[in-house]
Formats: sequence, C-alpha cells, structure tokens
Amino acid sequence: MRAFGYSAYTRFKYNKTYQPIKNLKNNTLTFSESDVCSSVEITNGNLNIVKICTVYSFSLFFLLCLFGESEARTPKLNPAFGGKENQISAYFGVSVRNELEELFLAGVQYSQPNEFFRISGRRCIELMTAHGIGELSRYNQPLIFGLAQDVIFRLFGTVYTGINLGIYIKSNRTDRICSRFMFGEKMFLGFGFLENYRLELYGRHFSNGTLTENNSGQNFFGLSVMTNF
Repeated sequence: MRAFGYSAYTRFKYNKTYQPIKNLKNNTLTFSESDVCSSVEITNGNLNIVKICTVYSFSLFFLLCLFGESEARTPKLNPAFGGKENQISAYFGVSVRNELEELFLAGVQYSQPNEFFRISGRRCIELMTAHGIGELSRYNQPLIFGLAQDVIFRLFGTVYTGINLGIYIKSNRTDRICSRFMFGEKMFLGFGFLENYRLELYGRHFSNGTLTENNSGQNFFGLSVMTNF
C-alpha cells in the first residue's frame, strides 16, 4: 500500500445493506451503527482540506459570535423576551420528507437575549432526543446536544419571526447523516401571550454540509412553548 501522505483523506463509506436485530421484548427493530456507516476508507488523491478548514472556520466564527460580548443593550425591544433575561423552552416535532413520518423530535432549550450585528437575537443551548417507530427506529438518537444563534425580527405587536443556525453533536450516525457532527437551520414564527409566555411554530433542517458521502439530511416541523423569567 502506498503512503497516502497529503493526497489521502478519511471518509465513511455507507453500506446499503442493513442487518436488523429484532428485540423480542418489545417487537421492535434495531440497527447497529456499523450497518449504517460500516467502514473507514482511505482514498488517494481526494484530500479535501478546503472542506475541513471551512467547517473549522465556520465553527470558530459561530462560537465567537455566540459567546462574544453581544449582550442586548435594549432587551425590552427583543420580542421573544419582553424585557426578561432568561427563557426556558420545550418543543416537539415530527419528521417530514415526502410526507409526515413516524419519527419524532423532543427537546428542551435554555436561551438568553443578545444582539447579532445590532439585530435582536437569542443564544441557545439545546438538548434533544429523536425516536422513530418500527423501521424508523434506525434513526433513533438518544441524545443530541447543540449550540445555536437566533436572529429575531418583530412583525407587529408581540408577533415575530426569525432564523436560526446551530452546531450539534448526536449519538449515532445514520444513512441520512453519516456523521455525529451536524449543522442545524431553523425558521420560526412566534407570538407572545400572558406577558411572559411565547409560542413558536418552526421548521428545521439538519445536515453535515457534505462532510460525508451520505448526507440527505433530516427535516422536522413542530411547536415550541416558552416561558421568560
């Protein structure tokens, strides 16, 4: 075998044949991670340094924006917080591809108001879990941890909209996202009620930015309930 030097890179290769294991206790199917992203392959002539540097640079810039000195100077103008400094959220979502499927997302989020280039924002820490029914149990994720930055725009009254970008680590690789690291994007529409409460409808997408060969992504639509304090 030739020395690969700078001209090689490591990537995961997807094995399209699954070996499901039936759980006799609850009659469900489980899939070994090795069945999904089965091998690590060394390939000559395809070292993608640009991709690695791009991900590193983006992640560093994102973290600097998220944790830099960007406290909101006028928190009362942030429609998601209404003058409060903290927010706790609980949310639920369902997977959507060509149609709704029985793969569900649930999570909790802690947020603080900030500003993103003088625009009202929200920095977030998220803990999520995803569970599918039947064959979709291959996409189960016991734990997903992420950091995210929102940009928020008031529409009228207590109604607002926004977009979100985050970086996430999940428990398992799957054929849809064949890496544990992934990016997340979200669009949401929210409104305030009873002074300190918010409801948001959202659509979100996860992928790894083609870090691996298999990256069809994962989409969810759902609802968030929030309280400010």
